[in-house]
Amino acid sequence: LWPGVGVFDAMRIGMDVNHIWRSDFTKWVLRDRNYPTARNALINTITRSFMHNRFWTNDPDCLMVRSTRTKLNIKHTYILASVMALSGGMLLLSDDLTELDADRFDLFKKAVALNRKCAAHTPVPLGLLEHEFPRGLYNPAGYIGVWNPAPAPDRIRLELPPGFEKYDLRGATDYWTGQAIPWRVDDEGFSISLAPFESMVAVLDR
Repeated sequence: LWPGVGVFDAMRIGMDVNHIWRSDFTKWVLRDRNYPTARNALINTITRSFMHNRFWTNDPDCLMVRSTRTKLNIKHTYILASVMALSGGMLLLSDDLTELDADRFDLFKKAVALNRKCAAHTPVPLGLLEHEFPRGLYNPAGYIGVWNPAPAPDRIRLELPPGFEKYDLRGATDYWTGQAIPWRVDDEGFSISLAPFESMVAVLDR
């Protein structure tokens, strides 16, 4: 990527998205740790989000929201949409719009609206050094995404974004559902219990 700094206005910053979440067996058989999966693409999107608006406009590859011809379930799709929208980079759709049902099309429209609000800002990964797949992403437009990308329930614990006080997170609602975010906030950070592959995008009243 580095030879493109100062040369290109936009850059793909990760591997291809795929219609499967992960495939450890295929990766082992092919001896390819970079085998394209949705999970691997999102890891690239989060860990390289600092490049957005600093070096170029990030291109995280395409969003998939379809419910057919895919092995991604609806929770995977919400994580995909949340990460890509909050990253602020290009938001390209892989699907045929005429084949999307009403719920999936509405998800896509909301992802586009969120992405437009986040595009002018450079996001900040949360928990970058704690997990291979960082558990959160803060966009200075006023949003914090938090997710559990694992097949087991987890209590996610993250530090507050730079410049935040604990009171800044109180009263936050989920962008997707409008419901209150059930996190616990203290002086150092916040924690939240999430089901397998559950995700939320907090709208901050700050």
